[in-house]
Formats: sequence, structure tokens, C-alpha cells
Amino acid sequence: MNSIIYFIKKEFLQFKRDPRMFGMILVAPVIQLIFLGLAANLDVDNVKTVIYDTDKSSTSRDFIERFTSSGYFTVVDYADNYDEVTEAIESTDAILALVIPSDFEEKINRRE
Repeated sequence: MNSIIYFIKKEFLQFKRDPRMFGMILVAPVIQLIFLGLAANLDVDNVKTVIYDTDKSSTSRDFIERFTSSGYFTVVDYADNYDEVTEAIESTDAILALVIPSDFEEKINRRE
């Protein structure tokens, strides 16, 4: 414990002797944090998506329209069965699958 206290005292004495040290120790990391935070882009967009609509109702079509018009997803295929969905994912043509169940509209109407 004494060595930690000694080290802290030594660093503060160094700050007094060399003011440039303050900039290197405290200001530089803050500036880096600000600039790197602004440079990082964590937005997800253009996610390649395959869609399989087993319901084929007006509600599911409306949902698909709203889903695809968000700008975050790019539809690469409309599958006719689960095998096509699996094939699209495994071949990396798509990285996301939207599978709408056959009772989608019924459940929406029943608020389930």
C-alpha cells in the first residue's frame, strides 16, 4: 500500500515540474475519447434479408412492406419454403431470415 501512495505522490510532483505532462496524461485521452466516439458508427443498415411468408395475408404483406421500407434491410430473396431460407443463410446470400407464421394475421387480430 505504501508503494502505491509513494507512486501517486511521485506523479503529482512530476506534474508540478513539467506542465506538459498534464496534457499528455489527462487531456490527450479525453480528446481521443471524443474523436473516436464521433468516428464510431454503430448503425445497422442494408442487412441482407430473406423473407418467407407462410401466411400470405394482407396483414403479413403490410408488415413486410413496412419492414423493408425502413432502410435497414435489403431483401435478397423471397423464399417459398424453409429449405430456401436455410440455403440463403448457409450460402451467406442473406444474414437474416424473416419467417412469418401461417397464423400471423389471426394472432394479430386476437392481439396475441
